[in-house]
Amino acid sequence: CIRDRGEDGIYADFQIEYTFGFDPLQQYLVKFPNGRYQALTTAWDNRSKEKGGQRWFHLYPDERGVSGRALHWTGSYFNWNLRCAECHSTGVEKNYSLEENSYDTSWQEANVSCEACHGGGADHRIWALSGLQNSISNKGFLVDISSSGEWQFSGSDTAINKTNKSSGKQLDVCATCHSRRSILGSPVHGDKFLKSHRLSLLTSDLYYADGQIRDEVYVYGSYLQSKMYQAGVECSNCHNPHSGQVNDESNKLCTSCHKAEVFDRREHHHHQINSTGAACKNCHMPETTYMLIDPRRDHSFRIPDPQLSLEIDSPNACNQCHQDKKAKWAQSYIKKWYGARNEKSVFATIFYKATKGVVGGDKKLATLALDASLPSIIRATATELLQNYPGQVTIGTLNKLIYDEDPLVRLAALVLVELIPPDKRFELLLSLIHI
Repeated sequence: CIRDRGEDGIYADFQIEYTFGFDPLQQYLVKFPNGRYQALTTAWDNRSKEKGGQRWFHLYPDERGVSGRALHWTGSYFNWNLRCAECHSTGVEKNYSLEENSYDTSWQEANVSCEACHGGGADHRIWALSGLQNSISNKGFLVDISSSGEWQFSGSDTAINKTNKSSGKQLDVCATCHSRRSILGSPVHGDKFLKSHRLSLLTSDLYYADGQIRDEVYVYGSYLQSKMYQAGVECSNCHNPHSGQVNDESNKLCTSCHKAEVFDRREHHHHQINSTGAACKNCHMPETTYMLIDPRRDHSFRIPDPQLSLEIDSPNACNQCHQDKKAKWAQSYIKKWYGARNEKSVFATIFYKATKGVVGGDKKLATLALDASLPSIIRATATELLQNYPGQVTIGTLNKLIYDEDPLVRLAALVLVELIPPDKRFELLLSLIHI
């Protein structure tokens, strides 16, 4: 039982129903009469004392005690049924009643269980007990989400998948929770992620213009930008899917695919061997801390670019370590060590200017949107940003993108349909309707 200010701003006693979360913090759920479960904003730091943990702390100290606001613990932001349940429990049915403004939420298991990722396990149990394992396909599960292929070096500095390309099914399963998205319907195991969810694009409230993480975006949107995703690398190539931990905290994880004699040496990273600056992840996966104590790494695996910090005020890994230095100082070393900046990140400047409505951005955005060699999330973001430029360039681009092979690009193009007359919209979209 705890004592805190309720929805009316008056102190009262509330019964704790569940402990929610595990590491690095725990929150506590209180049930309200209309079926809502609300998470307290006072949380327990589960880290060791040596790391500053084993203490109580407030997630939003500036909002403490301010009833009626979204960040008060009784507000919508901390409603477990709406915002947390789908990913932190298994088999959740929200059962929200609009008429009564109430929930009758149910779940199969309070935590994340096997079936959250693998689907129904009844046939798997039969497989395990039958003694005829070879006669039941896929171990009784509906979908095979294991990592496929064999990664080998073949005359290059980076390993390639020699036997098979990713089916994408593992990523579709992981993305249902490890992404910033809105929910369109209940996901079905084996279906594509975009059938049940709409992925948030590289908008300025969530990402910096160069695609680095700004707000909590939960990995997938970052990973779609990476060369590793384009090469077919899957989550379980680096992570143990059952423990959630990476397979190795050292550079050995990276050098399993990127030759150590090329990349894990001072001539490449220009830092003392075994130092913080020599760790691949610190340069290519910088951390951002959320919920005050929860550091998460950027999975776009980009090359540090202090020059972009100077141009569009995005962060860079160099100055995240060397906080006493300026971006210009970091850029001088990058130029000295590696030469001129790689222009492949040029979309960053285009996005930055487009969000500010700079004249002439439509043609550059259209070029990005139509470039099939770019990651789909970059193309889709460029497409959606074209809504800032209503005109012939945008309309002409829409007529091409609405039939694009990539579903994420097609979804983004739907935003632009509002720019054309209503009678033309139906004609444009009719061929895309499947009855």
